[in-house]
Amino acid sequence: MLRCPRQENSCEGRGMLAIELGARKSWDWPFSSDREARRKAHMWDRPDVSRSPSLQRSHRMQTHTTLISLLAAPLLASALTAQAAVPLRLASGLDISPDGKHIAFVHGGDLWQVSSKGGVATRLTTGPWDDQTPSYSPCGKWLAFMSDRSPDGTFAYVMPAGGGPAQQVTQYRLSHWLEGWSSDGKSLYLRLSPYSKAYDDTRIAKAKLGPLNAPLIKTPYEMVFDAYGLLSKESPNGKNLLFCRSGRNTWRRDFRGPASRQIWLAKLGKKVPSFERLSLADDQGMNVMHASPQWINDHEILYIAEFAGVRDIFRRDLSTGVSSRVTSYGVGSRRGADGVAQARLSRDGKTLIYRYQWNYWLKDLSSDAPAKKLEIRVPDERLEWTKERVQLNRAKDVAFTYDGKEMAFSTGGEIYVMDRILREPRRMTHSRGSDSNLIFSKDGRRLYFVSYRTGYPDIWVAKRKDERRPWFLQKEFVFEQITNDKATERGLSLSPNEKRLTFVRNGELVHTALDGTDEKVAFRSWSFPAYDWSPDSNWFVLTTRDENYNNDIWIVDAEGKQRPINISRHPDNDYYGVWSPDGKRIAWIGRHGANEIDIYYVNLFRRDEEMTDNDKKRMAAMKVFAQPKRRVRTRPRPMPKPKRIVKPKTAAKPSPTKASAQKPVAVKKPAAAKPAPAKKPAAAKPTAQKKLVVKKPLVVKKVAVKKPTAKLTVAKKPAPKKLVVAKKPAAPKAKPKAIKPAFEREGLFDRVHHIRIMGSDESRLMWSPDGRQLYFTGTIGGKKGYFALPFPLSRSSRPALRMSAPPSAAHWLKTGELAGLIGGEPGTIRPGNKIAKFSFSIPMEFDWRDRREEILTEVWFAIRDGFYDPAMNNLDWDAVLKKYQPLAREMVFKEQFEALVQSMLGELNASHMGYSYPKRMASRSSKPRPGWTSTRYDLGVDFDRSAGGPGLLVSKVIHKSPASLLRSQIRVGERILSIDGKKVGPKTLLAPLLTLATKRSFLIEVQGKDGKKRRFRLDPITLGKRRVLLYADWVERTRQAVEKMSKGRLGYLHIRGMNMPSFRRMEQDIYAAGAGKDVLLVDVRYNGGGSTADHVLTLLCQPSHALTLGNRGKVAGYPQDRYIYATWNKPIVLLCNERSFSNAEILAHAIKTLGRGPVVGERTAGGVISTGAAGMSDGSFLRMPGRGWFSIKTGLDMEMNGCMPNHRVLVLPEHEISGKDAQLEKAIEVGLKLAAEEDAKPKPQLIRKSRLQGR
Repeated sequence: MLRCPRQENSCEGRGMLAIELGARKSWDWPFSSDREARRKAHMWDRPDVSRSPSLQRSHRMQTHTTLISLLAAPLLASALTAQAAVPLRLASGLDISPDGKHIAFVHGGDLWQVSSKGGVATRLTTGPWDDQTPSYSPCGKWLAFMSDRSPDGTFAYVMPAGGGPAQQVTQYRLSHWLEGWSSDGKSLYLRLSPYSKAYDDTRIAKAKLGPLNAPLIKTPYEMVFDAYGLLSKESPNGKNLLFCRSGRNTWRRDFRGPASRQIWLAKLGKKVPSFERLSLADDQGMNVMHASPQWINDHEILYIAEFAGVRDIFRRDLSTGVSSRVTSYGVGSRRGADGVAQARLSRDGKTLIYRYQWNYWLKDLSSDAPAKKLEIRVPDERLEWTKERVQLNRAKDVAFTYDGKEMAFSTGGEIYVMDRILREPRRMTHSRGSDSNLIFSKDGRRLYFVSYRTGYPDIWVAKRKDERRPWFLQKEFVFEQITNDKATERGLSLSPNEKRLTFVRNGELVHTALDGTDEKVAFRSWSFPAYDWSPDSNWFVLTTRDENYNNDIWIVDAEGKQRPINISRHPDNDYYGVWSPDGKRIAWIGRHGANEIDIYYVNLFRRDEEMTDNDKKRMAAMKVFAQPKRRVRTRPRPMPKPKRIVKPKTAAKPSPTKASAQKPVAVKKPAAAKPAPAKKPAAAKPTAQKKLVVKKPLVVKKVAVKKPTAKLTVAKKPAPKKLVVAKKPAAPKAKPKAIKPAFEREGLFDRVHHIRIMGSDESRLMWSPDGRQLYFTGTIGGKKGYFALPFPLSRSSRPALRMSAPPSAAHWLKTGELAGLIGGEPGTIRPGNKIAKFSFSIPMEFDWRDRREEILTEVWFAIRDGFYDPAMNNLDWDAVLKKYQPLAREMVFKEQFEALVQSMLGELNASHMGYSYPKRMASRSSKPRPGWTSTRYDLGVDFDRSAGGPGLLVSKVIHKSPASLLRSQIRVGERILSIDGKKVGPKTLLAPLLTLATKRSFLIEVQGKDGKKRRFRLDPITLGKRRVLLYADWVERTRQAVEKMSKGRLGYLHIRGMNMPSFRRMEQDIYAAGAGKDVLLVDVRYNGGGSTADHVLTLLCQPSHALTLGNRGKVAGYPQDRYIYATWNKPIVLLCNERSFSNAEILAHAIKTLGRGPVVGERTAGGVISTGAAGMSDGSFLRMPGRGWFSIKTGLDMEMNGCMPNHRVLVLPEHEISGKDAQLEKAIEVGLKLAAEEDAKPKPQLIRKSRLQGR
């Protein structure tokens, strides 16, 4: 058997990864013929695996893949050496071997290894799974890592450091993560969520590895200490442990606050370790980041600290407490400049590798030599992995021509045109930037869209090069740029008269001539308005926000000269105003003091408002008896073909009748062209030509006598030209045609109406082309769909279901169809829900490198236009784009690109930000989905394993868990002896016993305190349900503690989140927790925020103005039903900590600002920005902090300015281990003082009227 060399930190005795082959143990088994041994090496040690053929096939496939990769390793190494290599960028995991000679890292979800001198890296693992966090063993022979290759989740694995088969070593079904190795190499340190606390405070655990032939950990994990911790590192002598507490979004630069990561030292050896804080502690809680602690030797450590917003590496002597710089990137740099990341130190304490900017550096700590830049290169797989072929069959935007014959749609970032019959898409654009927001002109000759082709989102117009051919048959297109600026244009539309192009630009509603000239700004706002044109193209109806973030509906003059008119005028939100095409009404939706969204409309003219139902019936009756109108042609009449001019023979003279019938025919002799005086044009049969003659008789008369030959000179005489001039009617000046007003202002607000449909939230308003029907989505009679409501309304009007759902990007066609996207495909819907889809399939090959650059630019634009601070945190945001944009093309893997974008966002140092990229390159094979996965269940109890046997001693029974039910009634102090007939004890790992493929009950044997045994069936709960019950259990235990410590004078309630369910729970708890109490403790610790701070304040800060007392009443009060919410007017104490975030911080600030009560605990996190979301064109997601919050007294930004308590109490690791809640104890102390002060206040003496009359 191959063992590690005998040394102090060797892995000897641990016996990792050895396979029993007969009487000998061998490490060259992958090249032997014992297939059964190889199969067992990769089988997962859990129940029922052997009975699952699908899993056996999966295991065999995994084994064979590994063996093939091992056998082909020499060939692959030589091939990769010859292959072109590129510099390593943003590796997501990093570790250095104990002797400092090798570096392991994660690239593209696989593990790689390279010499510490640099060079081309070698791949250690490959597969569709993700391998993470490599960690060298103390002897350097093995590599531990996390991987999701198991169908049951992510577990820890161990493999030879130079490559080879990997074996699963953890089977803990709870969330856990690899921290590293113990100093003796016999155990792994894990960071895990024990599910023993109400909140996700991770704990550090130590797991002992198995014997030689079975390294799978089968013994319970040993909790190092029951207190929050992460990023642990054991000292070389195994007596001390470095770890961190707190920490949020470490990619943020220059973050300061109580939630900043801090370094602690735990001195092991005792049952309860002693603790020492190593990082600097600020008196006001404004701590700077300290992270990545590592041991140089037993008395000296290395760590990263951030000062002036720049991160550097420091070393510290623990015996003297003196720290010194290892790197000096922060010396003389601007605040928030680039600093150190990903520092890793070899176990011998000599070799340090770290990343600065995008490159890796190596420094020898045993000398004063400067750090050297490492040239780590990986095989260039971009050509193999970045080229992806896809079949595009879904569009993101579509526009149909008005006649409905053709359509343009965007897919894959490009625009295609297609007809309805052939359906052969023709690609129109070939730009690197995405194209969207398509609109056709009504004549179908121009297509407007927004494109990033120049690097900025500008408006372009496309035209057909050959006007005689349709769009889909064009070989070339003509493009013209309409706007050319750095602003973002969006929301394109054309005015009804097709003369103005409209768009929104940075909150401005702008319209220009069709070529981009004659720009006019109709409306300016800080938000992005939604708008609709009036039919006469002179007005807009738009939705915009005011300074109080209230959306209202406004009528705005297109010239921007008149004062806008607010037609909704309501403190609640109104949205999406639409102007009817007949110009009579404006409709919108709003939420006015109720939970439903309803329809509102206004009659723009008094005559429509004053029309009664009887008037409407009379009009309908008159239509029945009205003379039917002549049908008007919808298409222009074709021009008559010119008649052939026949030259008459000289011998034959035309008869008078024939001559009059062929009056327009020109003859050779001028005399013959004179008309006979007896025949008048009016007597002839009226034709289309003679109608034209009636309109301009003088001109027609002259045209009639012209000869068709070129020699005719009569038309050149000046007299006829004077008669043709159209400007001649100058005698009486004609009065200008009066413009019909778009609406009547007088009494406009009195003509607003409310349409309420119970049980339905209406949306997607749209008028029919004639303005007589209003379409909307809703739920009526249990049916969801797109309904139409006829106008003008009467008492008998009822919505009618027209179609199941409206298309997106919907617009009406000349044919009466509603066109748009239906399920991502262009389509039309006729009334009656007659759907026509025009599917397409476009083969495309695109490069992920181009896509990365486009998306990073989109993110940059979104932040530029939406970030709450226009100063961009004093950054040159244009320079930031230039810094990151060139690197985007190199970040081909998902993890790399996410890290790059997060780094760019981190320069803004703001909370409520983040970027997630859910997609994975299709060219990389995806992990196969298992047919089923097992589930880890729980009994609802905790155990004290240190108490010894027999069985497991119950130390806690969770309230309302299965163990607390009457049928089981497991009590603290009893012992569970067996589960399903299998004996359990202090060293039994329960995870395999409680993991099932299908839920069922467990047979439990319990020994009571009296020694009697009993058996019963227990239905287990999931871990998620356990967490819910743990929270309720924690609240109840805390309430009991407050009741006991205050002797019944104080009440307690906890607000779990700033959301309506939590608020409703709080409103109920006011009575349960506050009944008969003098002071209420309101706890917002561990509250992640939301939006209900003002609801809570209404409950806690309701003003008191009177008292009431009934006939037999003895204690005065106030009618609760007169309040908006259940109300608490007595004193309060608010508890908060560094994990009170966002809206919970706003509540803490408000309580302190209003003087409602004292605040106890730790300073809040300092993350207060209202956030939104922005979706990128590839489906990725960006959190957008768009609104800041400021103190009403000081004007200070609450971001990075958490609420400082009146009584600051820090929580130490010792408190968590002992179960002491120091903050709660302080709050009780403060609350009792408030109760005493309240007792001392004089109470008003109630004097009834009868007593006054008796005086």
